Amino acid sequence: MKFENNNITFSYLVATLKMGAFDIGVMTWEGKDALEAIEWVDSLGFKTMHLGSPPIEHFIDEKKEKLIKKLKETGIKISAIFVHWKGTNYVKKETIGLINPIYREERIKHVFMTSDFAKDLGVDKLAQHVGYIPENTSDLYHRIIYKGLVDAMQKITEFLDKNNQSWLCETGQETPETLVRFIEDVGAKNLKINFDPANLLYYGWMNGIEIDLIASLELLKDYIEGVHCKDGLFPEVEARERKPHMVKEVPFGKGQVGAKQFIQKLNEIGYNGPLIIEREMATTEQRINDIKWTHEFLEKMM
Repeated sequence: MKFENNNITFSYLVATLKMGAFDIGVMTWEGKDALEAIEWVDSLGFKTMHLGSPPIEHFIDEKKEKLIKKLKETGIKISAIFVHWKGTNYVKKETIGLINPIYREERIKHVFMTSDFAKDLGVDKLAQHVGYIPENTSDLYHRIIYKGLVDAMQKITEFLDKNNQSWLCETGQETPETLVRFIEDVGAKNLKINFDPANLLYYGWMNGIEIDLIASLELLKDYIEGVHCKDGLFPEVEARERKPHMVKEVPFGKGQVGAKQFIQKLNEIGYNGPLIIEREMATTEQRINDIKWTHEFLEKMM
């Protein structure tokens, strides 16, 4: 093997040589037909996926049995199911996750049903945004909200533990420091993290907070059991002028996540779970092309 001096640092070279082989998969969307989702993943040639939880009629009887059969036929492994909570609008904070007491009990019950469904499919991880965990609990209102979230997650993790499952908090809507505090306050051994770097950058950008992804990986390393490979471009705009439509989602490796350094850090902290490609804001044709491009990009690094 011949090495030429291309200004590659020694540490970068060592990290590259040590790079492990991750399972690469793809994310599908919540609220959609699960059988079609599995067939779509199979058509792309993947054997690992994060399944967006389907409508509740998939949880029982014939539809569920068809899913189990299809998974056996294709050899596809669902490494996590992302819970589908009706009424979620990511532009409206009060509709997200478990933060709103109006939705909370109904959504906890839906998690329980999804957990039993996941167990039948042989899936040991559920995931979703908890919903804007309060950064500051110095006032009574935010203390009440925070306590409600902690109590809700304790109920969820206790139920999941009986099914030998973990809950993965999707990153982004709170700082990594607040997420660690939340996990410690819940105190459940099966409360973990699905790390989405684009989400962290996006919500940080929207709130005028600069997020260091490498430092975040180091801080959260003991809890990470899932990773989304998603990327974006974030324009230089004053914080008060920032709007969601200004952000451009791009294939992982073409944006500001710093994909190579990100994957190297995952390897460094000992992460051995799957890398799940998530591509949302695109036409069907572009989505497929971008997923294939990202797959090739990740394989070249490994």
